[in-house]
Amino acid sequence: MPGEINPIRERAQKITTTINGGAAVTIWPKNNQGAQQKVTLILSAAKFTRLEAIVNHQTIFEWLVLCDGRRYTCSIDYMEPVSIGVNDKQVQVTFTVTA
Repeated sequence: MPGEINPIRERAQKITTTINGGAAVTIWPKNNQGAQQKVTLILSAAKFTRLEAIVNHQTIFEWLVLCDGRRYTCSIDYMEPVSIGVNDKQVQVTFTVTA
């Protein structure tokens, strides 16, 4: 698919008020699990058919997505496509990072 993704999720942290009114802050290492990114693509009919096969696969729900040397394991979903011209479709694809 054309385009790129760079899903980013905020650093996980927890802030708690202590008995004396101060703050205790806990910060965990940054990771991208749970990050989502939506990308609008214009795909040919053949590429859209491949996207449909990925999204509607009966047994596989997570896919390896490579972008600029980065690897993500993602679930992939899309909104209803809009036809553009004779063979092209515009579709919004959502990538959710699972690992």
